[in-house]
Amino acid sequence: MSDAGPSPAELARYALVTPARGARAGERTALAAGGSLEFLDARPYQPGDEPRHVDWRAYARTRRLTTRTYHAERAADVLVLFDDDAGMALHGKPAWLAALATVLRPAARDEGRLTFLRASGPAVDATPGRGGDAAVERFLVALRELEPASAGAEGEAARGGTPGAGGRDTATVDGPFARLARRLARAPRRGRTEQVLVLSDGLDAGPVTPLLSAVRARGAHLAMLRTLAPVERDPAPDAVELVDVEDGRRTPVDPEDVARYRARLAALERRQRRAVTRAGHRLDDADVPEGAASAAPGALRRAALAALLRARWLQPR
Repeated sequence: MSDAGPSPAELARYALVTPARGARAGERTALAAGGSLEFLDARPYQPGDEPRHVDWRAYARTRRLTTRTYHAERAADVLVLFDDDAGMALHGKPAWLAALATVLRPAARDEGRLTFLRASGPAVDATPGRGGDAAVERFLVALRELEPASAGAEGEAARGGTPGAGGRDTATVDGPFARLARRLARAPRRGRTEQVLVLSDGLDAGPVTPLLSAVRARGAHLAMLRTLAPVERDPAPDAVELVDVEDGRRTPVDPEDVARYRARLAALERRQRRAVTRAGHRLDDADVPEGAASAAPGALRRAALAALLRARWLQPR
């Protein structure tokens, strides 16, 4: 029996997590007193405070009136930025990106404007309830049909080798992070605080600094989801070739090459996580499921929901 995937009612039970980063208006949970249900602090009672916020248990102990204050909930504009570099067209990643986007969209309905944008392609207003379903579906179809030849023109056709399979680096001056940063810089800024969600395999031997700088320039918060395929995470020596992106020549990869690749991939991931977290942002992993390229869309959406919950990008409403 085919898996139709999570129903709209099931997806509606989850909300996007947009963590607070300071007392700036516009974030979902700001460090300012407000009317949400998340406890912030207690202070002496002041005339005009709502009786329901008085801490009556504390009054019974101390005979002093205190008022419980709560984090203010405010909507944030959400930008979901899809890496469409050439390597993102491999190993089932296009279908996985589309599944993640399909789950993220209803989860953002309590926020402000939701925008989907590709690093080298168009943007679409994906705000739930705004009547843009047809445009969003065209965007997702294009994402699912992403091919190496139509992805970012400067990308590597065999990005699985980026961290140095065969002992060779394939870092480019203008790597995926730089292109993501430029695309983000071109996106309209509407004044509301922003949450930028980046979906990328992270296979860029260059620094993540350009993307972090673009996020900082917008005063936004970044959450990055790394989407590696199983063959990229743990390649088998007899199933891997090194492909020269200039002339297409293929070179067999021996076990020592694979061991070096794994070590360099681990180092690359550590560097990225350290840079992102030191800047005050999040980096999580949601690897592409095995067989994603041929999996039913419903099964992928269910896997995407589970992955986003594990990464704590979603929470029950």
